[in-house]
Amino acid sequence: MIESFQLANIASYDASGINIDNLKEVNFFYGANGCGKTTASNYLTDTSKENYASCTVNWKDNHLLQTLVYNKAFRDKNFGSSDIAGVFTLGQATSEQVSEINAKTKERNDENTELTKHEKQLTAKEDEQEQLTSDFTEKCWSLYKEFGGDFKDALRGALNKKLFKDKIIAYSAELKDEDKIPTYEALKVKANTLLGERPNVFLKLPEINADQLIRIETDNAWKSIIVGKADVDIAGLIDQLNIQDWVNQGRKYIKDEHCPFCQKATIDHSFKKQLEAYFDDSFNAKVLHIEKIGAEYQSTTKTLLELLHNIETEERKNPDTKLKMREFESHLNALESQINANLVNFKAKIDKVSSEVDVIETSESIKALIQILASANSEVQAHNKLADDFDNAINTFINQVWQFLADKIKPDYKSFSKKYKGVEKAVSSLSINTIKRKEKLVKLKTELISLSKNMTSVQPAVDEINRLLKAYGFINFEIVPSSVLDNHYVIQRQDGELALDTLSEGEVTFITFLYFVQLANGALTQDAVTENRVLVIDDPISSLDSGVCQTSCRD
Repeated sequence: MIESFQLANIASYDASGINIDNLKEVNFFYGANGCGKTTASNYLTDTSKENYASCTVNWKDNHLLQTLVYNKAFRDKNFGSSDIAGVFTLGQATSEQVSEINAKTKERNDENTELTKHEKQLTAKEDEQEQLTSDFTEKCWSLYKEFGGDFKDALRGALNKKLFKDKIIAYSAELKDEDKIPTYEALKVKANTLLGERPNVFLKLPEINADQLIRIETDNAWKSIIVGKADVDIAGLIDQLNIQDWVNQGRKYIKDEHCPFCQKATIDHSFKKQLEAYFDDSFNAKVLHIEKIGAEYQSTTKTLLELLHNIETEERKNPDTKLKMREFESHLNALESQINANLVNFKAKIDKVSSEVDVIETSESIKALIQILASANSEVQAHNKLADDFDNAINTFINQVWQFLADKIKPDYKSFSKKYKGVEKAVSSLSINTIKRKEKLVKLKTELISLSKNMTSVQPAVDEINRLLKAYGFINFEIVPSSVLDNHYVIQRQDGELALDTLSEGEVTFITFLYFVQLANGALTQDAVTENRVLVIDDPISSLDSGVCQTSCRD
């Protein structure tokens, strides 16, 4: 049923409007013409129209019913054309069938009543659940108001009421009585230390490996005297004149019989053989070896010096460098000088393989540079460990702050948790019950439709309307089946002429009211015959003309 409705910004009602409440199952409204009675009936006919946007209707238990309104709009809608829709009723049903339908209807209504009760209880429990959560949320937020100023940075990510409450619940659920909770004073000290700027993580300096360099420098080839084979005829002369390197270099230019030195045709096959015998494979292998390690030394030292100079350049620009720049540069300069001297000596050895050259060992300089870099990296590692520990310390501190807050609200949390679980259990049970009752209600509605489907007909309503017309003296017209539409009827006079357009205002009002009464007992479709509905009747007597009133009064 309708409990109340409000009318505003429509017809005679201004923006403040009027509120009709405390409605009963049967209500009677009266008032002067133009006071808004018909406006109310028009609104209840269809509450969805745009011009009624400021009006509202409130149903008992939010259970909407079909509203059937008798007013001028009803007459215009149903008797606006010659064909009148038939009204389905249970006229063909036996008394046993009607009893079965009535019993099933009562069961449906009872089930609907129980469903409404369960929905009310469910809503109440859900409201209670929401209120418990709201109250606990406010208590949690009071903790933030008290301690948020001291630990705000530790509470980031939960700085609204819901997130803060969720965090408190999560930590409270994990909190144990034996947990050691830090004091407020201890947390304040940690906050002053940790809630500052986070240390940056530094990059580790490259490491150097000079094993290949040292190996080349300590190779015996630099000290060895590389000479040709002594038992060759020309060996004595070459040795006596000490021209081994000169001859070795010159033999590369021998192309034919001309001597590359005197440019005379003195080179014969025998001389070439003696040169080849003097500068044999052993000699050539030793020469190739020093050329190879000389090239390796040049390449290795170039790469090493480029790396060290790059470290020097980058660290000079680094305000946070841990490298001891003066010591590093000093040893780097010494190493570069030593390498350059070795490169000169090694080139001299390659040019004059019979000579001995001094090798400046760079191992001490390299060792010093390795130690300087290792010392810097040790400091970088210590710093980065501090940065890593800082993150761990921050995380530990944040957990401790939340534990501290959860401990502060422990009694409230226990009370909230106990009540909430009880209400939650009730909500779950009521939700399941509500679903079951809705399913049962759907089943009952389906059964009612099935029961009434083969027992309904439009003819009983027509017969009843015609009976009442005759009973009240209206014998010159009646309702008969339409020749155009199934389950539709027309108003016809005794001579077969359609009578709708020639009926008086009172006759139209009377027959439409009889039609409304039948519609209230039935429906325009078979499925809706047993549905409950709300009836609204808007002053059906005022439109009766004098003839109809006399007939009605006389009968």
